[in-house]
Amino acid sequence: MGKGKKFLSSSLLFLILLMGAFFLIYKFIVPVLMKQVIEDGLAKGLKKDVSLERVDFSLLRGMELHRLFIYEPGTKKIFLQAKEVKVDYHIDEILENLRSEGKDFRKWQLNLKASSPETIFWGFRLENLSIPFRFEGSKLIIEDLKAKLYGGNLKGSYVFNFGAAKKNYRFQAALSRIDLSKLRRKANSSPKKLEGILFASINLQGIADGSKNLSGSGKVSVVKGKLLEFPLLGNLMAIFRIPSLEKIVFRKGKANFTISKDIVTTKDLTLISDQVKLSAKGSIDFHGYFRPSFVYKISFSKGFLGEVPLIGNIISSVIDEAGYLIAQVELTGSLKKPKFKLVPLVRGLKDFFGKFGFSTK
Repeated sequence: MGKGKKFLSSSLLFLILLMGAFFLIYKFIVPVLMKQVIEDGLAKGLKKDVSLERVDFSLLRGMELHRLFIYEPGTKKIFLQAKEVKVDYHIDEILENLRSEGKDFRKWQLNLKASSPETIFWGFRLENLSIPFRFEGSKLIIEDLKAKLYGGNLKGSYVFNFGAAKKNYRFQAALSRIDLSKLRRKANSSPKKLEGILFASINLQGIADGSKNLSGSGKVSVVKGKLLEFPLLGNLMAIFRIPSLEKIVFRKGKANFTISKDIVTTKDLTLISDQVKLSAKGSIDFHGYFRPSFVYKISFSKGFLGEVPLIGNIISSVIDEAGYLIAQVELTGSLKKPKFKLVPLVRGLKDFFGKFGFSTK
């Protein structure tokens, strides 16, 4: 009887020690190891500097990443930051993968979901970010990315092939009802004043090795806007020295565009106000340089011609709302240092408007 009690006590003590050791490993050692693995994995995969404060881990509830910062290499320029990122998974799926596929992770079909109350990505503030994703062999697939972006909605999908020789990816996104007055991206070319609601769709594909071969297409439109102080437009309209310049507010805009080797090209950029309509085509690279130029065609509408003394009303009565093409302006250089070249299209029209106090010099 004494030996039985002694054995039972020893077994109980061993069990307590084992549970204590397991608790210490689970609570302290595993999170530290996971933190290191996540930091190293992100740094290697993204080729950026990664800082992570801590990881909270639960076998049943998933894990939480706290104070995640991803920087551009060798700088403190933030690529992504999040105070908290929660990653959920189903333990039954992991056990099923382990049972059916063993340790061959390339054959696993694993579903996870990442979410964050607030994330800063490339300077953009995303709220209520939700990213359900899965791994299929060497592919990372995101089919239902959602977030709130400056009062609007962002929905998208993403496919990244780890197994491909050049690790290619595809990204699709739709933006709806983005409040431009809340859009404050930190850039030298940011407009001082910008209002309106933006809609856009974007399709991109490329290689995740930093090479200059990003390609894609998309379209964007703005309704109920106030775009006069958008980069370039203020200086562009100032060329004409129009007395009622302050009245010109571009309320609508739209464009289709393509991207090839980090150069954005459009053939149908259109901005519309009550007085002036601008149509533009050209190319600009990701660094803000025109490649080689952007050409704007300017049309004066009824609203503008109606202000020309004496005969303005007569002229405006014989043109439609599409406007009357008056000139084109070619932009070269860069967004920071644009160069304007005015090219009147109708001979003698410049002198005609000059008689009534409107200059196109």
